[in-house]
Amino acid sequence: MEWSALERISGLIALPTLWKKRAGNDFEAFRILCLEPATFPALSYPCPLESSCAYRIRRNPGAVAVSVPTHSLTDPLSHPLAPFTGTCETNPPRCPLIDLSLADITPLQLNWPKLGRAICRALSLDSKATPLPVPTTLQIGSWSTDAVPVLLTIQAERHHLHFVICELIAILRQKFIVLTPTSKHYDAKTQQFLAGANSAIFPLDSIVALNPDGTLSPARPPADLFANFGQSPQSKIEIQKSKMAKPRFALRKGLGFWTLIFDGYEIVLKHERGIFYIAWLLYHPDQTPIHALDLMAKIPEIYRHQLGLTEITDPETGKTTVLESHARLQERSLSLDDAQAMRALFRKEKELEAILDDPDESEPVKAEALRDLEAIAEFQRKYHRRSRTNAQRAAHSVRAAIARFHEHLAEAARANHDPALASFADHINKHILIPSRRFTGQGNRYARSGLAGCVTYEPPPNFNWHS
Repeated sequence: MEWSALERISGLIALPTLWKKRAGNDFEAFRILCLEPATFPALSYPCPLESSCAYRIRRNPGAVAVSVPTHSLTDPLSHPLAPFTGTCETNPPRCPLIDLSLADITPLQLNWPKLGRAICRALSLDSKATPLPVPTTLQIGSWSTDAVPVLLTIQAERHHLHFVICELIAILRQKFIVLTPTSKHYDAKTQQFLAGANSAIFPLDSIVALNPDGTLSPARPPADLFANFGQSPQSKIEIQKSKMAKPRFALRKGLGFWTLIFDGYEIVLKHERGIFYIAWLLYHPDQTPIHALDLMAKIPEIYRHQLGLTEITDPETGKTTVLESHARLQERSLSLDDAQAMRALFRKEKELEAILDDPDESEPVKAEALRDLEAIAEFQRKYHRRSRTNAQRAAHSVRAAIARFHEHLAEAARANHDPALASFADHINKHILIPSRRFTGQGNRYARSGLAGCVTYEPPPNFNWHS
């Protein structure tokens, strides 16, 4: 691209025909990159035959007047053409009349912020558009964690560039980077000024390339280009990422959400209660199943604080005992009280049935016994049920929370067609839900061995979760 067009067009504003002449075949890409229509039409049009004459622009008398608002000039070609005529200014006229459109007579001017943002993207700069009290000079960004200012200056003469460099040294009083369209005005004097300020100048025509779609790409890696001005934040982040490889399997807690990495795929999960239990089981694949009460007591560890009692007093001796963080209090089973009540009711029923079967008892006594039996039956029907201990309620709560979380995962996987979510849901089902079912049910051998109410995680071989 002819970056020299920026240095050869006075005021950085001209008709499209002049920009085409200066930019050559790259005009369309250059227009997309940094040119924008002005808010006013031109009064004259350059003659293609004579450089010293021009056409006077007049509206065609036979054309209908078209009012063009300012905002429409951002893309003149997308609006109806306003017919204009160019008449030769020489007397007598030497050139024939020409027809012109609104786009032909609307000047194009440099959009400084747009060009600055494009350069920042290409050179990995931190975009920071800041006007300076220096002619045709703008700070477009900064480089490295030291925030070294990067400035764009466009000057038409060599002595103008000398003046701008001296102004920048006096204003900034620190090292800086200067970008110019070309190296045409860069000489030994300018180099001496910059060397004294530990600064440097880089011509755009040698460090970036213009693409057909109007974007810029670096000709050299920016880290190599600006090596003397520190390391870019992006480079430091990439080095840290390369040192810490992304884990294949991980489940990490955030603020109101969890980040799941399963088989290399990263997914964000909404927080719910069951994920606490899942997370602790995944990172503690102990060979011994853990009881639901103990698992619930582990949850505060994720928050980095412990809940519950810190000490307990023996009611008989009065001695105080400090509880460890993993301690669990076991209450007396309420089913023992149920058994005593059931035995009393059973004995009462037998007594009443004996009265009904006794032929010597009177009818009023038998009627009273029958009413008592009906009352016992009604009481058992309404109120009798097996009492549940805290351990049983905890086991049900934990299993229900895990099953609910698994169900939500499966529904999300089906709705989003996400194979990673489906794989994680299948992993929970195969290695947590199914193995934990061995510790449920009435009268099985695990219940008799004291493992009822436990949950477990049995991962496949060589399967590790990273924190």
